Amino acid sequence: MIFVVYALLVACVVLFSARLGYYVDLLDQKTTMASAFIGGVMLAAVTSLPELMTSVTSVAFVGKPSLVIGNILGSNLFNVFVLGAVFLLYFKGLRRARITTSHNTTVTCVVVIYVLLLVSLKTGSSLFLYGVSGLSLVIFALYVWSIRKMSGDEDTSGEVGDVSPLTLRQVVLRFAGYSVLLVCASIAITYASDYLGTKIGLGSTMAGALLLGIATSLPEMISCFVLARIGNFNAMTGNIVGSNIFNFAIFFVADLAYWNKNLYVYDSQAGLLITLGLAANAAVLVLVRLLTRKGGAEKRPAAPVALLCAVPVVSYVLFAVLSA
Repeated sequence: MIFVVYALLVACVVLFSARLGYYVDLLDQKTTMASAFIGGVMLAAVTSLPELMTSVTSVAFVGKPSLVIGNILGSNLFNVFVLGAVFLLYFKGLRRARITTSHNTTVTCVVVIYVLLLVSLKTGSSLFLYGVSGLSLVIFALYVWSIRKMSGDEDTSGEVGDVSPLTLRQVVLRFAGYSVLLVCASIAITYASDYLGTKIGLGSTMAGALLLGIATSLPEMISCFVLARIGNFNAMTGNIVGSNIFNFAIFFVADLAYWNKNLYVYDSQAGLLITLGLAANAAVLVLVRLLTRKGGAEKRPAAPVALLCAVPVVSYVLFAVLSA
C-alpha cells in the first residue's frame, strides 16, 4: 500500500510542478523582471519547496539529520543531471541561447559550498557556534549574495511577446495555488519516504538521496522540460542553479529547526555525493561561462559543450552504480 501512496504523491508533485513551469513562463512574459530572477529565485524557490518542507520535517519531527544531508545533496546532484540531460536533448537550441551573467555567480557559490562541505567532511567540523553551525551561516550568506546578483541582471527574454489571455493577477493566483498544493504533497512524501526506506532496508542517507532526493527534484525536472521546449533556456538554467543554491540555504533553516544539535552528519554515501556533486557543478560552471558569451552557435564548439553537458549525467550515473 505504501508503494501506491508514494507513487500517487510523486504523480501529484509532477503535475503541480508542470503547471508551475507553465505559469512562471507567463510571468516572464507579463512582467518586466529579469528572466534570470524569475527562474533563479522565484521558480527555484517554489520548485525547491519540497526540499525545504521535507528537510524541516526530517529534523523537527522525524529527528533524522542524515535524511536532510541525503535529500539536499541527492537533489542537487539529480538537478544538474537533469540540466545536462535537457541540454543534450535540446542541444541545437542550447548552442544558440545566451545565459545571463548572474548564473556565473550562482554556480560559483554552489561550487564554493561543495568545497566547504568537503572540508567539513574531511575535518569532521562544521564550526558549531551558538546553537547553529557557522557553515550554515556562510552558506546562507552566499545564497543572499547570489539573489542580489540575479535581481540586478539583464533580461534576455524580450524575444517572446505576451500571448496568454490570462491577466497578471490570474497568473499570480494560479502560481500561488499550485505552490500551496506542492508544499502539501512535499510534507506527505517525507513521511512516505522514511517509512518506505525503513521497509525496504535503505539507510537514512540513501533514503534521502534516492527516495526524497529524486522525488523532491521532480519539480525542477518537469519545469526544465517545459521551459526548454518553449526555448526559455535562461529561466531553465536559473531554475536549476537557483534551486541548488536555494537547497543549500535549506541547511541554514534545518539547522535552526535542529537547534543545538549537529546537522552535518556524514557517512560514506554523503562523501560520494559531495565529491561527484563538486565535479558535476564544476563542469556546469565552465558550461555556463561559455553560454554567457555573446554570439551564436558558430562561436561555441559543439564537442566541448556536449562534453560539459555530459559530465553531470555521468556523475549521477556513477553515484547510482556505486551506491547499488
